[in-house]
Amino acid sequence: MEDFAEPVQQPSTDLRQYLWLLWQWGWFIALAGVLAASGSLILSLLQTPIYAASTTILVNEARSGQYYDSTAIILTNEKLTRTYAEMMTKRPLLVKVAQKLNLPYVIDTVKVTPVRDTQLMQVTVEDINPVYASDFANELVNAFAEQLQEMQISRFKASKENLQNQLSYLEQQIQENSSALEKILQENISEVKRTNPDAANGTLSNATIENLARQINQAEIDRLETRLAQYRQIYASVLASYEQIRLAEAQNITSIIQVEPATPPDKPVRPQTLRNTAIAALVGIFLAIGIVFALDFLDDTIKSPDWITTQTKLPVIGTIHTFDPNAGDPVALSSPRSPVTESFRSLRTNVRYASVDHPLRVLLVTSPTPEDGKTTVAINLAVVIAQSGNRSVLIDADLRRPRIHKVLGLDNRQGLSGLFIQNPTMLKSALQQTRLETLKVLPSGGTPPTPSELLGSRKMKEILDSVASESEMIVVDTPPVLSVTDAAVLSPLVDGVLLVVKMGTTKQSALLQAVEQLQQVNARILGVVINGINPKKSHYYYRNYGYYQYYYYGDNGNLKKKRKTAISEPGSQPVTSINPPSKPTSR
Repeated sequence: MEDFAEPVQQPSTDLRQYLWLLWQWGWFIALAGVLAASGSLILSLLQTPIYAASTTILVNEARSGQYYDSTAIILTNEKLTRTYAEMMTKRPLLVKVAQKLNLPYVIDTVKVTPVRDTQLMQVTVEDINPVYASDFANELVNAFAEQLQEMQISRFKASKENLQNQLSYLEQQIQENSSALEKILQENISEVKRTNPDAANGTLSNATIENLARQINQAEIDRLETRLAQYRQIYASVLASYEQIRLAEAQNITSIIQVEPATPPDKPVRPQTLRNTAIAALVGIFLAIGIVFALDFLDDTIKSPDWITTQTKLPVIGTIHTFDPNAGDPVALSSPRSPVTESFRSLRTNVRYASVDHPLRVLLVTSPTPEDGKTTVAINLAVVIAQSGNRSVLIDADLRRPRIHKVLGLDNRQGLSGLFIQNPTMLKSALQQTRLETLKVLPSGGTPPTPSELLGSRKMKEILDSVASESEMIVVDTPPVLSVTDAAVLSPLVDGVLLVVKMGTTKQSALLQAVEQLQQVNARILGVVINGINPKKSHYYYRNYGYYQYYYYGDNGNLKKKRKTAISEPGSQPVTSINPPSKPTSR
């Protein structure tokens, strides 16, 4: 015997559900990736190609003897390269390079990147013309080297000019004083030769004559010689300072050396069509996956039998395949060998075993909301019960929006509502025979003003007892639980309640509220019937929530696919008209 205990509870959100969700929405994810990749490809093909030319330069910094700390040297190099990198991208220098090359425009897409832990810098110029890019990169290095040299020379220019002016002045003073001293000495020598006969006839030496000449104007000559010595001393000091400035200038001038010149590139750096297309495809796929998970998170409809058993503590007593309920006759009549009909037979079997300890004669079928398909389930369940040989009655207790008579093509002028005011002996005239000998239908009849009061009355109990005397099983279709109170007031009068929900349609909150309302009136809820299961789109179909016959028959009765047998149903006819394959494949 099949065990109808509640299945083992599994996490409501596990890896299998995520994988199935991705598989179910695989077409959307793939479409998003294809559209994103196509858009990126089109945009890449429409973009103008951009070429990049690169050159490498060496910053050769000349150092004076004052640097001894290696850490300070490294920090100085880093700051210097970063400073030069910023200077090389300034607009005035770029304009100067463009003018020198006679370019029709200024290329401002210049990137200078210092190479870490080295004195190298990489200069990259991007342009739509590869020749312009390489020429601009090479000339930019030359222009910056000239600019840098001019800036460094200007640091010492003022000091050198000042010292040069001082040297010129000192040279002039030395020349003037030397000339004045020489003039006085010559005048005194002439005076000595004129007044001294010995000096005139050459008896005295030149040194004696010079000494005699100096004695004539000794004070003036000493003054001139002292001043001349001072000027020469100052001149020597200034000249030493000038030489120090020149030496410092030579030691602190940093040069720019081009290590590797730029050449015209063969391939563009942008757009990178393949990379952009691949990235766009991945972005589209991940965006679609995010949308799918977001929609699934925001979707509060019932998507899993696990959720039902976990949250409501009720067993899933049946799963019904999706089909078109408006195709004409009930599917259990029109397609008795279809998988849909088999799912109703499985539901019939489960209902029987669910009521072993409590005999089930009156079964109420309802749903939380109107879109769940409870009337279709009630009709087909009554049909398969009648097909098993049990005398059955299908009662349309939906006195507000009756549908059973429309589906079965019956007259609704007499029915349940009339029995409340008529003699109970009129029941036989109200019951209508269907094409099945064992199935009768009690339509709803006219629409009364207070359906809830009638369905919960003692008279309704008498009507059910009267119908029970004419049948072995009664299936009662009622309005949705959350729409009106009809199902709630009628549920205490029946032996069991089936709550029909539709996968992907019924809200989770609606099911919980419906269960709560039925439990408040002490209704005996046998379980939940999941309607609208698509075997091709739902992985829940293959769990132990339904029963399937050994062979899968289509509507025309032809063998299609082999299925596992869950349980033999009492009263069902075995399939003998079609032979199974010689080597059946079970799964």
